[in-house]
Amino acid sequence: MATIIRELWGVRPAFLKGGYSSSRTLLKLLTPMENHGVGARVIPVADFTHGKLDSFWTITRVDYPNGNFRSGQVFGLRKVRGKQSRRPVQISNIDDAWRLHLQPAEAQQIKSKLGIK
Repeated sequence: MATIIRELWGVRPAFLKGGYSSSRTLLKLLTPMENHGVGARVIPVADFTHGKLDSFWTITRVDYPNGNFRSGQVFGLRKVRGKQSRRPVQISNIDDAWRLHLQPAEAQQIKSKLGIK
């Protein structure tokens, strides 16, 4: 796994340093991803900067009306302090700044496999 990551993203992958810039809306973040980001974990930048790392969304569905990638609806499961919602709900603040979410343990595990300190 570490070898594949090194080949694809280099020795020090940017997603370990903070992911995408804080100026990306949720649709701009998800659109280039495989399957439009379904399964990705995302966190609003405001929550990230306030240290709410145990609260994030897992994307379950992205709808683009008429194939327009500039507007759409995003649905996901919200996890707040270890408790996850039972069914997907529409994310209302998709125009705010978002970033990918990595659990601290996951980021540390990837860094250790890549030999990054």
